[in-house]
Amino acid sequence: MRPNMTRWCTRLHVLILIVGSVLLLPQSEGAVTARKGLSFEQSTHIHAQVASADSHQHSQEVADQDHLGGRPYSLFMHHTAGYLMFAIGVLMVMDRATHSRQPILQYAIGTTWLLFGLFIFVRADPDGWPMGTGLLESWTMSTSGEWLQHKLLSLIPLLLALYAICGRRTMGQDNGGSYVAAALAIIGAVGLLSHQHLDHPGLDVVNVQHRFFAGTCLLIAVSLLQEARGRWVENNKRLIFPTLLILLSLQLVWYTE
Repeated sequence: MRPNMTRWCTRLHVLILIVGSVLLLPQSEGAVTARKGLSFEQSTHIHAQVASADSHQHSQEVADQDHLGGRPYSLFMHHTAGYLMFAIGVLMVMDRATHSRQPILQYAIGTTWLLFGLFIFVRADPDGWPMGTGLLESWTMSTSGEWLQHKLLSLIPLLLALYAICGRRTMGQDNGGSYVAAALAIIGAVGLLSHQHLDHPGLDVVNVQHRFFAGTCLLIAVSLLQEARGRWVENNKRLIFPTLLILLSLQLVWYTE
């Protein structure tokens, strides 16, 4: 292996360890400290507010479900993304299980990555551009941060589609492509860790599930780095990467709020 490729591999492994350590950090130390410093009167007042808010919770949930970007739509997005990724994982297993690469499978994988990326880019935020308001108005929405994050994350499957359709026919299973895919997986993990919904500010079930998504992305990055170094490319080891994709797809399919 060339020295520069070895250095890049070492740097990517260090980055994976750093991102993985972030997964174990608490969501907010300030919030815990603030709760410990509350007086008895403040605590009683907060409990009274919570009790009052509970009476309106059911009606608020109904209103959220009527909203285009509410809970049912969020479940639809995550589950559909899981089905698309499951199809990609199965196609990759079929492709790697054959002794000779079939161009039709490569095009099928690339096309599914393309559909996955376009699906996230277009439909992830129905209130913003391109489904809702205009492009300029989307930057001033209260959920503009989520809107921008979804647009950036959609670039990952689009780049993978470009590689699968255009690059794989000439480059084959080159080390450079595996390094690029591993870097994209790390970027996806970082994006999932930093992804925050306005209606889920704390470490609830939604954010915990996104941390599991990020952890699986890191495992995918490790498998790609191993392939780039020529370690997981023989026998059944070459199925580790698509198996991890299928695992991530099942996490998305079973996503709940």
